[in-house]
Amino acid sequence: MIHNTAQNATGTTVRTFAQVQQLHQRISDAVKAVLIPVLPEAPNTAMVRDKTHAEKKRRQVERYLSRVAARRELRDLPDVIAFLTDQPVRASRGCESRHCIHAFRLTGRAAC
Repeated sequence: MIHNTAQNATGTTVRTFAQVQQLHQRISDAVKAVLIPVLPEAPNTAMVRDKTHAEKKRRQVERYLSRVAARRELRDLPDVIAFLTDQPVRASRGCESRHCIHAFRLTGRAAC
């Protein structure tokens, strides 16, 4: 969920890394002539219970999503808007999955 405050939007959305990868693919399919931020590597499944590793990956994904949201031609895409504003989607294996980074906090200007 994204909470708007004046010019800046701040909020937390819960997504799995697989959902972030799907969003990245949809962005890539939708825009061909626009430079898209680089998606971080997937979390290391052997280190998923390591809080330091999980926090590092969460920050990387947060940075990626913030870069997407900073670009008008990307943040205005219906898939991006839905990803950032729709109710959290439960992963097929739930958040107990090894690839789940529990929350991404986005700050900065958003289009929603």
